[in-house]
Amino acid sequence: MAGQRTRHARVGLVRGAVAGLVAGAVFIGFEMWFATSLGEPAQAPLEMISLVASTAGIEPRGLTPASTGWIIHGLLSAGFGATFSFFATYLRTSG
Repeated sequence: MAGQRTRHARVGLVRGAVAGLVAGAVFIGFEMWFATSLGEPAQAPLEMISLVASTAGIEPRGLTPASTGWIIHGLLSAGFGATFSFFATYLRTSG
């Protein structure tokens, strides 16, 4: 019984991470559209997200700021999705 519950929780976390990635992709798509509607380049939101890594002193070599922004945004989206899935799985009611 405990093994099945652990497997169910693991599947829920993976589903949450995937859902977070999808939601994050939609969100960054709207951010990029909004930036272009204001006359900014489409990669401006990604470059702002990449500042998280550069201010922490973790500048990956060989990556552009936009690709670093994609990586950070994807990790955060997956993390938020998995966290939400974890709490939704354990706090749901039977009603």
